[in-house]
Amino acid sequence: MLPTGERGSEILRYIRQELPNVLVQDWAFELDGPMVRVKRSAVPHERLVTFMAHRNPGRTYMNVIGREFSLKPQQRKDLQRMLRDENQETTLALRSIVVTYGSEGKGGGAKSFVVKAA
Repeated sequence: MLPTGERGSEILRYIRQELPNVLVQDWAFELDGPMVRVKRSAVPHERLVTFMAHRNPGRTYMNVIGREFSLKPQQRKDLQRMLRDENQETTLALRSIVVTYGSEGKGGGAKSFVVKAA
């Protein structure tokens, strides 16, 4: 990246003298890059799939997943709702590694979990 104005032109002239076959192209460059907003409250679905891929076969309760990903109660409920949707992208990815969602019990005493088959 060269400075703008006469100074940049002079430097480019010297570069071309020393390297006559050099290819020079314009480059759209922003020092800090474009501003990107990241939604940090979302559940990291890719990390969940990776996490479960590396788990041993058996049940992993939602409270373990909640602690692992530092989920707030509403985020955990959103994750459970998403896991119940059989056509959701993350649920399909988990199914491809033989992981399914389940629960037992009713009401406040219900236990939700994901099961990785052997």
